[in-house]
Amino acid sequence: MHVSLHGLGDYAGIPQRLVEVTRKAGDAVRQPAFDITFDRVLSFNGKNGKRAFVMRPGTSIAALSEFHRALGSSMKSAGLARCAVPRFTPHMTLLYDRQSVPERTVEAVCWHVDGFVLIHSLLNRGRHVHLARWQLNG
Repeated sequence: MHVSLHGLGDYAGIPQRLVEVTRKAGDAVRQPAFDITFDRVLSFNGKNGKRAFVMRPGTSIAALSEFHRALGSSMKSAGLARCAVPRFTPHMTLLYDRQSVPERTVEAVCWHVDGFVLIHSLLNRGRHVHLARWQLNG
């Protein structure tokens, strides 16, 4: 499971220079570890009726939002401004389906976030390759 923070784009083969610059941006991030609680589920609208069924945090996303902002700032400083999105909707995708589920609360799932990963998602193959990993300090 993961929460996507910033995307680098779609590539048939990810450019090595992009990986190097992204590693530099990750190396510069200095943020404390934090906890996040996911306690809501709902469906997002998608293409061709394919909806993402997701878990979302209901409250207390300040630490996650600050981490997202700090990573985006580091990406901008490293020359990746086009990839650093200013806003995001934190969520974990559980599955894709045609059915739409309205938002509702569920039993909380708590997650201690003590690191982050640069992932190359192999499109339409359901595989994710970890290219770099960083620990949050604290």
